[in-house]
Amino acid sequence: MRAQTEKIIDVASLENVTIGIIRQDTEADVWHDHGFNILELQAENDEVVVHVETLTRGLTITDPADVAAYKDAFARLRKLAVIGEDAQTLLRQIAQA
Repeated sequence: MRAQTEKIIDVASLENVTIGIIRQDTEADVWHDHGFNILELQAENDEVVVHVETLTRGLTITDPADVAAYKDAFARLRKLAVIGEDAQTLLRQIAQA
């Protein structure tokens, strides 16, 4: 686990990477039981889709209202996250534990 945490610390220092950590004891008013990816496709129509992985299958969500709901959830979760140098400090504490 230590090596994995140290790798995340290394990646977090890259200019094009943001690592956000939501502490386990943080109260969240947004549903977040599964992971999702918001993809901004570089196509002629610049479509935004959400990809969700569930236990049994992957889902691609394209309905604009649903995509907006995921964007809102992401924004709310990001506000709860520790990011930047604070995230790297937390990761270092975890690696040393």
